[in-house]
Amino acid sequence: MIYRYPNRTTYNRSEAGHNHYKKNFDLDIYKNNELDFIDIGLLTWLLSNDDSYIINKGVVMTRSGLPEKKFLTSWKKLQELGYIVKIPFQGGVEWQINEVSTIISFF
Repeated sequence: MIYRYPNRTTYNRSEAGHNHYKKNFDLDIYKNNELDFIDIGLLTWLLSNDDSYIINKGVVMTRSGLPEKKFLTSWKKLQELGYIVKIPFQGGVEWQINEVSTIISFF
């Protein structure tokens, strides 16, 4: 018997990304000095999925081809900056993928 958790994923896209999820990304992703190329690549891959794709962190880590420590460091940084938000609920988790950081920077 295979038990499926009712995981969900919500994609919060910028105005540029609403037209088509694979063609336009917010330039702030690329201009953010806190992100390195691995972070940008991971976030770009997450945002390139259509809205019906359900994120599974283990599958994303395997597909990335990155060493586990490097992947987890990048994932944590994206969470700290508000690009990835984890919302646990009974029996599953909801991942929110934000094209624009939810953390406001004044610097």
